[in-house]
Amino acid sequence: MLGGANVEIGNSYFLPPHRLQTPIDLLTGLGGHALGGGNQSLNTLLPPAVLARYKRSVAVFVEIGDGLGALAWDPDGVAPGEPPNTPADEGNSGARPAIPNEGVWYWLHQEHIAEPGLLLDDEYKPQDAESALTNVFKRLALSQAGSPESENQLLVDTAHPRNLLQLHFDEPRKPRLRLRSYDYHYSLY
Repeated sequence: MLGGANVEIGNSYFLPPHRLQTPIDLLTGLGGHALGGGNQSLNTLLPPAVLARYKRSVAVFVEIGDGLGALAWDPDGVAPGEPPNTPADEGNSGARPAIPNEGVWYWLHQEHIAEPGLLLDDEYKPQDAESALTNVFKRLALSQAGSPESENQLLVDTAHPRNLLQLHFDEPRKPRLRLRSYDYHYSLY
């Protein structure tokens, strides 16, 4: 298990097996939310289906950044047509169940606590565990590569970790496009 290997990305980390917990436990513990009793309680903030998902799921990765987030797995999977709650997915047909009893991986975050982002493939079926766990590194580790090294630089992740496209300004109004690897730079023009 990745938690046993003590894999950390910034302040975020995989939970070791003995510390696995439900998203509800995570939100009421580390997140500081109350389950009941008030307008800001989880019972009030969350729709019944989302509350039920958070109660039966297992959080395996904790994301601490601009708030509390987590990668979690729901053994019940998706309901047909369930919204993925991911950027640029407006107008799609919604989630499609895959293999029975395979479950669904999702991201939750305090900023959009009532809308967990489902990890679905191109056919809107739940991703397998390997893809979901790889998503942690794509989402966090590789996204850190998107931080410019200077104010005069724009980095575009082309989804291949060894080939990154950079637009660099040697001087104002003199851009240079580079294909960057972790070892060297190639100037394209």
